[in-house]
Parts: sequence; C-alpha cells; structure tokens
Amino acid sequence: MVVRVWTFKVHRDQTDSNGYYKRTDFSIVTFRFDRPDELNIEGFNHQNVLAQIVFEFIDGIVHVTMFGIYGVHADFHCSTVSVEAVEVLPPGSRGPAVHDFLDHRTASY
Repeated sequence: MVVRVWTFKVHRDQTDSNGYYKRTDFSIVTFRFDRPDELNIEGFNHQNVLAQIVFEFIDGIVHVTMFGIYGVHADFHCSTVSVEAVEVLPPGSRGPAVHDFLDHRTASY
C-alpha cells in the first residue's frame, strides 16, 4: 500500500497577510507499507488533515496509526514501512491538488 502525505512546517510565532500561521518547507512524502493487515479507515473526505502518524514496532510487526484532525483516521499493521520518496515543493507553493495524489495508471474517474 502506498500513501502520499503533503507536509509543511507551521510557524506559530508568525502570521501571513491573512492572519494565518506562516507555513514553509512544503513537501510530499511517499510511504510504502508492505503487507498491510487489519486496515481500518474512518472519516475519509476531501481534505484528510493528519495531526500525526505513529509507528510502533511490536513483536516484528509495524503498528501504524494516522491520527486525523479533519477527515481520515486510519490504523493498520504491516510487515515493513519505508519512505519511497520526498518531493520538495517550490517556495510559495500552495500545495498539490487532489489529482496529484492519484496513481493515474490505476485510478478511475
């Protein structure tokens, strides 16, 4: 299973011209989870904002929990997890569109 996550740094001591916290260091991290099992996904929607991803290694199994703020919350087990890629986005980027996360070889529209 492959999961792509849009990440950025939030500067809570700085705001932009609209009063939002300043964000920098945008990237897309691609994770590969081998042999996922007991997959539980709740609340999947158009945003799926994560607070954190927790990896726990117990008895040779990786326990993964994706804690959602808005949208998806997921948990599952897998045999291994790896970072396949880190794509650094240009400064000033507003982030990827939803279609940037789809695998166009297998996605249906």
